[in-house]
Amino acid sequence: MISFSWDDRKNEANKKKHGVSFDVDRFLMVGVSQKLRILIVCHRFMEEDSVIRIIAARKATKGKEDNYWRERK
Repeated sequence: MISFSWDDRKNEANKKKHGVSFDVDRFLMVGVSQKLRILIVCHRFMEEDSVIRIIAARKATKGKEDNYWRERK
């Protein structure tokens, strides 16, 4: 089993700055923007609000983008 650890001060700073603790479930998904850019999106589901909160999004690397289009065929 894999376990994670983090600096408690960094976790508190992250909660204050971003509203997200390191100890919550986070998910990654691949998406396509309106401009057909392949994106990697980190998000979490906030059950209390029935909302999916985006934590971070970035353009996929060339390799991941190529893989995405190859898998779509």
